[in-house]
Amino acid sequence: MYLRKIIILFVALILLAAVTACNNSGDTNDETLETGLEFPVLDRSDLGDNIVAVYEGGEVTGNELATFLAVQAFLNPEAPVNDLDYRQGAIQELVMEKVIGAKSSGQWAGNQVEVLWEQIEYVYGDKTIQDAYYQLKIDEDDVRNSLYSMFQIEAHFRDNITEEELLGYYEEVSLELTVASFSHILIATQEMSASGEMVELRTDQEAIDRANDLYEQLLAGADLNELATETTDDEGSLNSGGRYEEISVVELVPEFQEALLEQKLDEIGEPVKTDFGYHIIRVEELHQIPFEEIEEELVSSLVFEKYMDYYFNALAELNIEVTL
Repeated sequence: MYLRKIIILFVALILLAAVTACNNSGDTNDETLETGLEFPVLDRSDLGDNIVAVYEGGEVTGNELATFLAVQAFLNPEAPVNDLDYRQGAIQELVMEKVIGAKSSGQWAGNQVEVLWEQIEYVYGDKTIQDAYYQLKIDEDDVRNSLYSMFQIEAHFRDNITEEELLGYYEEVSLELTVASFSHILIATQEMSASGEMVELRTDQEAIDRANDLYEQLLAGADLNELATETTDDEGSLNSGGRYEEISVVELVPEFQEALLEQKLDEIGEPVKTDFGYHIIRVEELHQIPFEEIEEELVSSLVFEKYMDYYFNALAELNIEVTL
């Protein structure tokens, strides 16, 4: 889920999806831009110099909200910028920018704006950008300033993460950061029929008897990868001799997780039962992603948690009154 990456990737994906969808539609008219994108007409009739919200310590003007909404439409042409609920949510974000944005590092936020701006220019192109400015009645400074304010919020939360908090979070999510390489043989009890339904492949007793027989062969010196190629019911690893590499442990079913975490390396474990059937597993590598490799992702996750906590809790203490 990382706030900065969410902003960058979300915007980039929206832009790419919008351009692709429009280009594939084959529809053209006078309002269609060079890329196929159509930007909405922003209704500013109730905005202007009006005060649209007040809160403890400040206010939001209609012009500020109009610019914010126009930039949202620039980044996401599908945004319902004329919808009342959407506008009320936008006011919450604007208040957040006003209250905490000025408390953060300007240089870091500025650098992030440049990264995202390069993506916007690459995806849109100059013609689309200029047409969007005309339609939405904004300019490059409006877009850059809005992005800068968003990144200032993230910078504020980043600045308030302590090393102790970061290390504690690393330990908290240790299972999610644990990866394993292993080989296994699956003796399934069910299979998918041609109609897409799960049907019995063999009884549970037949499956455990078959698994135990293979287990005894392995203890006697048979090669697990060769046996997997010959006998496994796991199509995902059939061509690799039952081997999987660098798999996130947390993505596996609990019984399989437990086997990976408890078995000794390179030893063949007794058959393990899951909803899929019986697995014979050999754990070949198990490690937690080093802190240094994952530090930035951890920071981003904590930032997102702090952002959401502030949005849903701290904002209420500002007693925001919307007058739309």
